[in-house]
Amino acid sequence: MSYERIASLLADHRVVVLDGGFGTELQRRGVQEAYHPHIWSALGLIHSPTLVLQIHLDYVLAGADVITAGAFRTNSTALRKAGLDGLSRPLTHLAVNIANEVKNKLWLHRGREICVAGNLTAVEDCYSPNQSPGDAASNEHGEKARYLAEAGCDLILIESMPTVVEGICAVRASRTTGKPVWLSFVLDPTAPSPRLLDGTDVVRLPVILDEENARPDALLFNCSSPEAITSAFVTLKQEAVGFGIPIGAYANVERPRPSDKEGPWVRKAEITPQSYASIASHWMQLGAQIVGGCCGTTPDDIRAVKQAVGERAQ
Repeated sequence: MSYERIASLLADHRVVVLDGGFGTELQRRGVQEAYHPHIWSALGLIHSPTLVLQIHLDYVLAGADVITAGAFRTNSTALRKAGLDGLSRPLTHLAVNIANEVKNKLWLHRGREICVAGNLTAVEDCYSPNQSPGDAASNEHGEKARYLAEAGCDLILIESMPTVVEGICAVRASRTTGKPVWLSFVLDPTAPSPRLLDGTDVVRLPVILDEENARPDALLFNCSSPEAITSAFVTLKQEAVGFGIPIGAYANVERPRPSDKEGPWVRKAEITPQSYASIASHWMQLGAQIVGGCCGTTPDDIRAVKQAVGERAQ
């Protein structure tokens, strides 16, 4: 039922608000286990499930229509590298169950309906397209999508994809669950024109996804700079007329930290919640219907984005 509301908003050309950063928010609230080289924030599910629930709730109270489960790195390959082989199913279920608990309590006590996105990402490193197994990732993506669906997510969000080939593979695998599927790519920050990390031109995405019978229910960009995302939207608006599905984004607002004693990344000081909302407003002007935040963003950013969405609707 929850995705029906989201689909209705999108069909009416209205804007859907995603939540913000999850792993970085766990870190900001003192969970040191939220940064792991192989499984990123997955240990937060084990060590701090109550805080995970609170973060989801805070995003909902800030105005998010969709909250994303903390299952970013609960795939088999990543867990095996972390010495946690065999835990993909229970950790994926735990992540979705916590998000669903927030959803159910909100409906029971406030009569407000939200949507839970079950997330999966690249089998290998999200920012190393040369490591992607391509079509060979099909079985693992199918396994993860099945676990997400079993746990009761409302939609599957494929995020931080570095290559179009693995993105297509993940869409096909996720479609087997019968759940709606959103697909989100990382953009190359060094490219002279909007491209994915594997060199695929953004302007070619609509044609490629259609030709490969891998059209998602929404196309997004995430964990990229606001500037790169804006450039991608400008290109799509100018040259990809008629794609026919919603587009959206959730940006990374961090930069490398001079010293990694407190983690390798820190939020860019020049990006405030208000300035981030202004950026999101520009995306909406360029056609974005789904807006949220990625690494470094907080409930304050989502609150500001929600206000911008409301002002635009007036």
